[in-house]
Amino acid sequence: MVALMLGGCVGGGPGSYFESIGRDSSRKQQAAQQDLAALTVDPVRQQTLAPAGTAQPAPQPSGEIMAGNAPADGSQADVQAGSMASSPGNPTVIGETGNAELLTVIDTTLAPQPAALAPAPLPGVDAAPGSDMQIKAYADPQQQASLRPGSLLGGPSSFAIGSETLPYVDPEEQAAQARIPALYASIDHGQCRSGFGPKPKQMGAKRINPGDPYYIEIRMRQTPLMPVGHTYVAYGRLDAAGEIMDEKLIMLAPFGGYVGAAMASGVPMPGVLTPHPDDCRIRPDLAYRVSLNAQRYEMLLKEIRKAKADKPSYLLFANNCNHFMTRIAGSVGIKPPANIYVPAVRYLHDMIEANEGVKVARW
Repeated sequence: MVALMLGGCVGGGPGSYFESIGRDSSRKQQAAQQDLAALTVDPVRQQTLAPAGTAQPAPQPSGEIMAGNAPADGSQADVQAGSMASSPGNPTVIGETGNAELLTVIDTTLAPQPAALAPAPLPGVDAAPGSDMQIKAYADPQQQASLRPGSLLGGPSSFAIGSETLPYVDPEEQAAQARIPALYASIDHGQCRSGFGPKPKQMGAKRINPGDPYYIEIRMRQTPLMPVGHTYVAYGRLDAAGEIMDEKLIMLAPFGGYVGAAMASGVPMPGVLTPHPDDCRIRPDLAYRVSLNAQRYEMLLKEIRKAKADKPSYLLFANNCNHFMTRIAGSVGIKPPANIYVPAVRYLHDMIEANEGVKVARW
């Protein structure tokens, strides 16, 4: 009965029916496998690049580029050929997939790097940076200083100007030296008639830097009619041994000499900045000498010129010779003592101790 029913529904009987079912199942499996194959992507194969600087042309597969199991068309082959032609001798990564539409050609060729730019020449430099050759004059043709490029580039010798045969010169020092003659000539300097005052009895301290061409010397002498003493400043040029070649003098004293000083204990007196006759006659008891380079000497001259223009008044206790000397010495970095309200006979001793750290014998 079942066989008859099956036979009535499907022509050919039960065998034909089962055969039909088998064919349908086989077609479905084949279609599923084809769909699965279409969705499958083969792993991307990449070539290993040679290290930078030693890269050789990467070997390429012979023949046409293959996508999956199907040969690539001519346009895809042209892509590879074009890439290789545009950058011969450079490595190229080619990615292959199972789908021809996803074929990628990745050009890893680096863009050409511009040639390293040569550093701009330094001002006044003819030699290449880092060389130790003598080079042309720097900045001021009148001074004819020379440069060493290695020093300008921050070498171990730090900043310096000079050459193997010429001494090193600081350009700021050069500039100050060039300005000093005109500045010096603009000042009305004080001096003794002979050109030099009496030689000090004792040099309390010296600070001499080899090569410094100038100096400041602070001196203290006794005052015959008043037991307070008097301080003043000498300045000028030094020789190579650090000894005085010439000297000018500046100090603050009251108009009227010792009588004016007595009056200045109560009222201000006009100040006198040139030497008193006793400054050129009485030997100083103590002196303190400091050498100066051109830059500091220029500062000293500027302060002297300004002080002469100010025309300060003299007050025995408020603005006396000690205070004025401190102003002049301070322009070149010499510090005052802790107590500035002491007599001159003690003032200079304390100043030496404050600046040099040494105690000078007192009497």
